[in-house]
Amino acid sequence: MLQFFGNTSIRQGSYILVICLSKPQHIAFGRFQKGKPVLMQAGAYLYTGSAMGNRKGTDPLARRLLRHATRSGKKPPHRIRKSMIGLFKQEHPERELLSPPREKKLKWHIDFLLDNRYSRITHIFVIHSCRRLESRISQHIASLNSISIPAKRLGASDMRHETHLVFMNSPDECMAAIEKHLLWLAEQDNPDQALPIRAPTNFERSKI
Repeated sequence: MLQFFGNTSIRQGSYILVICLSKPQHIAFGRFQKGKPVLMQAGAYLYTGSAMGNRKGTDPLARRLLRHATRSGKKPPHRIRKSMIGLFKQEHPERELLSPPREKKLKWHIDFLLDNRYSRITHIFVIHSCRRLESRISQHIASLNSISIPAKRLGASDMRHETHLVFMNSPDECMAAIEKHLLWLAEQDNPDQALPIRAPTNFERSKI
């Protein structure tokens, strides 16, 4: 399921991926911790990111999300990707044809988790905004009692005191708190469009 907040005519913004890991995995996140694998327990994770490109005629936010839903090599993409493509095209048919990357190279920390065959994107909060809200959102998430951190700075190598990939101890409680916070942010960012635009895809959201 994709859940949209803010003015969808804005092509930039931030996002939160909800990722289910069905089995415990030791995952090496590139050069993070000098390549030492991190134990990722089975359960639900949150990753906060942003896509703020402003090149004319591009859709940085949509393209970033399609990239996340794609695995490297010949590995099958996340099931949600097909619905994402259809939804983005339906929203703005006048924009350039959106398609997933032909070849994906693992670059960011989150790439290594999403490339794992036991991981699955189940829900995405999409926040359309010209402001970079990634840090603000991740700090709020880190303050929740229902959150634990697998490793400090995971998912945020360019932000010294933040962690953008976290584990949800209580998914329902955590996601309710996040939705409330994003509603507030959307109202602050654009008072004329305070309420989110809900857009369920054909992908059936699984229980976390």
